[in-house]
Amino acid sequence: MSRPIPDPLDYVRNSYGVPAAKDGRVRYTGGKEPRDGTITGAQGGHVMIRLDGEKNANPYHPTWELEYLSNPVGGCINHPDRPVRTNLDGDDLCQECADAWARGEGDHAAYLDREGLDHG
Repeated sequence: MSRPIPDPLDYVRNSYGVPAAKDGRVRYTGGKEPRDGTITGAQGGHVMIRLDGEKNANPYHPTWELEYLSNPVGGCINHPDRPVRTNLDGDDLCQECADAWARGEGDHAAYLDREGLDHG
């Protein structure tokens, strides 16, 4: 029985708290001028980005001079910058909110009320 291959972008998201996702758009601001690019994957804890107009992707540190412009994975309804899981009610929630939803016996509205959050 084989084990699933871990997604290197999961490591980057969990380790650095960034919304790095394949095909996500970023802006690199560490050069002479800001340049936009597309995330193609991750390698060795770095985000692989193909800057617009370039043929190949290169590694960039996830938190150094990068602005995350979009997250094609979507975001938590309460924390848009976090990767999500869909609960049984069809809500897209980050791990923290999904855990709270489960502790509330599936009553996500009650969780939002307790936390003083907008029902979206």
